[in-house]
Amino acid sequence: MEFSRNNLFDFFTKDRFTLLNGTLCLLIISCVHILLNGYEFGMGDQVIQIPIIKKLINPSLYPNDYLFTTIDGYVSFFPLLMAKLVLLFNDMKLIYYTIYILSLLIFYRAIFGIANLVFNRQVGIISVLLMLFLNPSLGGSVIYFSRLFPAQVVMPLALYSIFLYLSGKKKLAFIILGIGFNLHVLVSAFACFIIGVHSVTNFLKENEKLKSIIIYLILFLLMSLPSILRIVQSHEEIDNLAETLRIFKIQGGHHSFPSTWELNTWLTYFLFLLAGILAYFKTPFKKKPTFFVVSFFSIASLCFVGILFTDFFPSINIIKAQFFRSTNYLTIFVLMTLANAIHFFWDKNFLNRIVVSCLFLTLFLPITINSLVISIVSLLFVGQKRFYFSIPKLRVSRIHIIVACVLFVVIPSSIFLIMPEVLNLVLDLSKRHYLRVFSLSLVVLVLFSLTAYSLKTRRNIVFLGIVLILFTFPMMYSVFHSNDRYNMDWIEAQLWVKENTSKDVKLLTPPTEIGFRVYSERAIVCELKDGTQQYFKNEFGFQWWEKVNRLNPEENPFKNKSESELINIGKDYGAKYLVFYNDKDLSLKQVFRNDTYVVYQF
Repeated sequence: MEFSRNNLFDFFTKDRFTLLNGTLCLLIISCVHILLNGYEFGMGDQVIQIPIIKKLINPSLYPNDYLFTTIDGYVSFFPLLMAKLVLLFNDMKLIYYTIYILSLLIFYRAIFGIANLVFNRQVGIISVLLMLFLNPSLGGSVIYFSRLFPAQVVMPLALYSIFLYLSGKKKLAFIILGIGFNLHVLVSAFACFIIGVHSVTNFLKENEKLKSIIIYLILFLLMSLPSILRIVQSHEEIDNLAETLRIFKIQGGHHSFPSTWELNTWLTYFLFLLAGILAYFKTPFKKKPTFFVVSFFSIASLCFVGILFTDFFPSINIIKAQFFRSTNYLTIFVLMTLANAIHFFWDKNFLNRIVVSCLFLTLFLPITINSLVISIVSLLFVGQKRFYFSIPKLRVSRIHIIVACVLFVVIPSSIFLIMPEVLNLVLDLSKRHYLRVFSLSLVVLVLFSLTAYSLKTRRNIVFLGIVLILFTFPMMYSVFHSNDRYNMDWIEAQLWVKENTSKDVKLLTPPTEIGFRVYSERAIVCELKDGTQQYFKNEFGFQWWEKVNRLNPEENPFKNKSESELINIGKDYGAKYLVFYNDKDLSLKQVFRNDTYVVYQF
């Protein structure tokens, strides 16, 4: 697959164009990423992290809230870093959004860089495109989120470290990984393990000196020392292993316990790996991607240990390590291998181009079991000179035909599954007014770049493109922080509580409604999301489970509780106010009401 000199994606190539060209392409890709995947603030695990950051800024907030007993065991300096930035710039939302965009720029630069080093430039471009949508992984994790988390910051840094490692800048790679370890232990540790195993492999092949490996390890340990010391200091002895494991399974089963996962999860990832393995063996290489092979076996070994010491011989330390999250790296390397197959088979003949196009679409759009079936069938047929029976020669083996027929009979809807996804995507994007500005900017940019031959003209066009794209990000910021994107009744109740109650009050809120601490800046009794903190303090898990069992048992959920039950719960936990649903009136003193919620005073 050859790309002309005037092709926009050539801007990734440093040896042909200026730094401005690469910056423009990264900005465009990051902009498209946000358009396709969205952006959120105050959602997911942020409902834990944002209150912790606010607590670090103002220690008088959230007194007597049990959540903050876990801060000492929270092995990440991310909240402290964000607290310093908020104090410096005084706008948490804008800081989160800015760091999110910067992380995307580094992420896609690293993706392109790794694929370019292992394969070539075109494979790098295809890999970037395939990463625009979420891809499968195990351990309840994703490669990136639609909101900023510590993992979202460290994953791009870890991938860029891998890029530096493959480029020969190995010391710098381990230094960055060590720094990243202080922001998110697991993401950085998995990357360090992968390139560490590769370094040992090179040593065994006499391509690496033992002295160098020791230096890499020392550099990593020095940079990560603050978090290592915190891990050692926060170590706890387990008194009741059976009960601790039970609570971990309830709240963290999707992260650490494979026995709790649905068959669909296993099947999706197995088919995805099968597609990658087919691509690896069907595509000839000028140089074998040994780093990917080593990574595959490294991650497979982590997953094997994870299965062995969670469901069979449970170990709390292994459970907390969440080894299955390392499959994020495996997913990325598999996608790059598939991108290489797409690039290699594109120029074979017209029929192969049709099959390769089908393969690209099934991987580019959100991956499902059905689309993976199409990917595997495409890989089985790609590379053939003909796709039909020719007498007396048989161009396609009977095995290929039988497998394809069985798959399409068993899953008849697979070939049509992608069309609704495409239609929904187009309809969703068409509703966003800022897309017009972005589309117009991109079209004008492409047209002018295709007709401009003067280097000076091209540079001016690139500069104009960067300016236009930079104007798009503030527009997206305003849209993604608009009132109609969030549960404003929930936020409105929080803001009233913040403005009309003292900082030392505690509230009883519906445990299934998460994030009341974010805007109210007040302590609450409990919510379901709190359970994630058991990974940082074992005793906290027992406290959380005791509260959840009382507030929201299956036989008597919170919304069905009587007024007397709510009063007793509030009294036992020291709550002064109750946030409840407005479809059920209570005789308590009502101090605030909107279309969904009511705030009562006990």
